[in-house]
Formats: sequence, C-alpha cells, structure tokens
Amino acid sequence: MYAINVTVGRNVTTIVHNLDGTESRRQDAMPEARWSRYVQKVEFALGFLPIQETATRYGTGEWDGVPEESAQVTALAEERPDDRKLDIFRHDLRRLAEEFQQEAIAWSISESHLIVPTVSLLPHFYPTGHPAIQWREGVTA
Repeated sequence: MYAINVTVGRNVTTIVHNLDGTESRRQDAMPEARWSRYVQKVEFALGFLPIQETATRYGTGEWDGVPEESAQVTALAEERPDDRKLDIFRHDLRRLAEEFQQEAIAWSISESHLIVPTVSLLPHFYPTGHPAIQWREGVTA
C-alpha cells in the first residue's frame, strides 16, 4: 500500500512596491471560496493517479515564519504509480501553484505497512479462526 500526501497552505504572498523603491512581502489568506476550490483541485489532481480513496484534513501550519491554515490530502494506492503518471501529477501541482499564487506545494509518496499485535494479544482483538490469527500462527487457508 502506498500513501500519496499533498500539503497546501491558504496564504497568498503579495509583493508590495513601496514608494521609496523598495519591495516588501505581505501574506494574506485566500477568500473562503477560492481556498475551497484550491483544495478541490488538489483532490481532483490526485484522482488521475490509480488510487483507492482520499481523505482531507485541515489544520494550521507555517510558511516563511507566518502561520496559515493548511490542508493535507492523502490518497491510498495499492501500487506505486508509474513515473509517467507521477510526472503528469507533478505538472498538475506546478500549474495549481501558479494558478493559486503559491510559492510551493509539498507532496510525498511512501510505502506503508500494517503492524499486527503479537499472537498472545490477538485473541483480545479477533475471534478464534480469524485470518489475522491464522497468519500469525503460520496457518494458511
């Protein structure tokens, strides 16, 4: 099983040209409707990969020392997507970063593993004959 995670932030960086000729940066939160559309487009981009399901979690993060709302979209896949599909996915994320005025979008892909309790604890979780108990005891169906 593979997990593909994308984390995005809500703030938009604006470069302000000051009267004295200097530049300063200002970070403001996207309006609610735009933020919602941004997260939906990230979910949609993940949908082009061979995934089984997605889950989105909202929280807070920090970018360049400034706190901001963030969203983490996680997708699960049975197999690692091939390099061609991942290249297309990266291209989609670059396009979204540009469209929503983002300095960066974080993403990762990792292999996940299930850890089951030791045999002595399994009867507390599973009835006798459950496949998890049979597997741990070396019994095959």
